[in-house]
Amino acid sequence: MSRLEARGRSYIEDVSVRGDSLTGFDIEGAVAGDPADGLPVVVEVAGSRVELPIAGGRFGGRLELTKPRLWSPDDPHLYAIELTIGDGEAADRLSVTGGLRRIETRGEALYLNGERFYLRGVLDQGYWPRTGLTAPDADTLIRDIELARELGFNLVRKHLKFEEPLWLDHADRTGMLVWAEPPCPSRFSPEAAEAFEAQLPELVARDGNHPSIIVWGLYNEEWGLDWDIPGSPERAAAAVHAYETMRALDDTRPIVENSGWAHVRSDLVDWHYYDENPTNWARNLAELAAGSARRSRSGSDPTSSSTSPSTARRTSHATGSPSSTANTAPASPASSARGTSVGRPRRSAATTASPDSSTTELTDVEHEMARPARRRPPAQRPRRPRTGRLLRPDGAGRRSGAGPRRRGYPGTPGAADSLGPRLASGFRRSRRCGERRLGRCGVDAPDERGSRRPPRPSPLSRTA
Repeated sequence: MSRLEARGRSYIEDVSVRGDSLTGFDIEGAVAGDPADGLPVVVEVAGSRVELPIAGGRFGGRLELTKPRLWSPDDPHLYAIELTIGDGEAADRLSVTGGLRRIETRGEALYLNGERFYLRGVLDQGYWPRTGLTAPDADTLIRDIELARELGFNLVRKHLKFEEPLWLDHADRTGMLVWAEPPCPSRFSPEAAEAFEAQLPELVARDGNHPSIIVWGLYNEEWGLDWDIPGSPERAAAAVHAYETMRALDDTRPIVENSGWAHVRSDLVDWHYYDENPTNWARNLAELAAGSARRSRSGSDPTSSSTSPSTARRTSHATGSPSSTANTAPASPASSARGTSVGRPRRSAATTASPDSSTTELTDVEHEMARPARRRPPAQRPRRPRTGRLLRPDGAGRRSGAGPRRRGYPGTPGAADSLGPRLASGFRRSRRCGERRLGRCGVDAPDERGSRRPPRPSPLSRTA
C-alpha cells in the first residue's frame, strides 16, 4: 500500500530532535523546495512555542519546556513536536515524536537521566522462520520486544540490521532500550570500509530521533576488518575512522567501534563470552557481576586490563545465555573525553574485565539455563565431517579443489584452515552453539536439551 503526503512549496525535508538536555528539545533541520530564507519554522510542544529562522536552507534552536517529563524505561513519556512553515493551505506541517532522555558515562559507570543504570540486554538478529529478515506481520515484529521484556531484559541489541521503524516506535512507546547498528562487510578493503561508513548518515537521519536508542554499534567482532585489529594498523585505523564518523553525526550517545574483543577507540569497552555449558555460563556470569571473576584459561587476571578508558564500561554479551551484563572499566589518566585510543592491544588484553562491585541475582530464566545439559553419550554423536574435504566411497579423503587452500569466511569451508588455530576453534565453537530465536531463552541461548546438535553438512562435503 502506498501513501501520498501533501507538502507545501517550501517544506521541511528532515529534522533532528534531541532531548538530552532534559529541559527541552534541541532541534535542527533543513528546508527544501522554494527558497524560504527569512521565513520562520514554528515549533510547538506541549503548549510551548518557538520560531526558528531559516538561513541557507537550514534552521535550528532550542525549545524549553515549562514542566519537563523525562523518558525512561519505567515512564516512556513521548512528546508530539509540531513543526510548521508557511501559512494557510500552502503551509507545510510535520509532526515528530521525541523524548527527554540522557545517556552518559561517568568514569566507570553508565548513567541514564542522571541516575546510575544497569543493563540486562539480549541479542536479537531479527530473523523469522519463513520470511527471513522480514517479519511476517506487524504483530510478530513487535512481539519480540514483549518477549524480551517478559524474560527480564531492559535492552535489545538489534544485530547488524536497520530494523523497521515500527519496531523502534514500539520500543519508544514501551520503554525498551535499544543498541542499534548497521550491517558490516565480511572482509576488509578500503572500498568496503568506505561503503560501510556510507550507511551511517542514513542510519542517524532515520533513527536518531528515537529516545529508545542509547548505543550506536559499528563493527562486530572485527567482521569487515579481517579479524585482525591488533595486527593491522590499517584495519585499526578503519575502526577509528568509523568511530569518528559516527561521533561527528551524533554526539549524544555512546559509540562502540568494534563489539567483541579488540578496541582502539570506543566509549564502551565490551567483550563477548561464549560458553556452551549453561551451568558454567550462569556461574561465571554471577561471578563477573559480583566482581569475583577467576583467572582466565590463559592465566591472565580478569581484574586487570590495559584498555581502560575513563568513559568506558565493561559489557558482556554472553552467547550461550539469555542475558548480557554491563559493568565498568577502571579509569585511566590517558583517557580522552570522547574515547580512548589504546593503540593495538593484544586480543587477550582486550577481553579482560574489571567489573565493579555491582551484584545481580539469577532470574528464573537463568536458573533454568543453569540446569545440567542432557548430552548424548559420545558413541551416539555423529562424527563431524572435516571442513574442506570430500569423502569418497572407500572412506579415504582428499582435499577439495586444486592448488593452495582458499581463504574463507567465518562459518564457511576454508575459513578455519586459513585464519589460524585460535580463530578456527572459535568459529567451530560458534557453529556448535547455533542460533535460537528470541521466543525461547534468548537469541544466542542454548536450549534446555543442550547445545550439541548434529552438524549441518558442509557444502563441500559429500557422503557416498
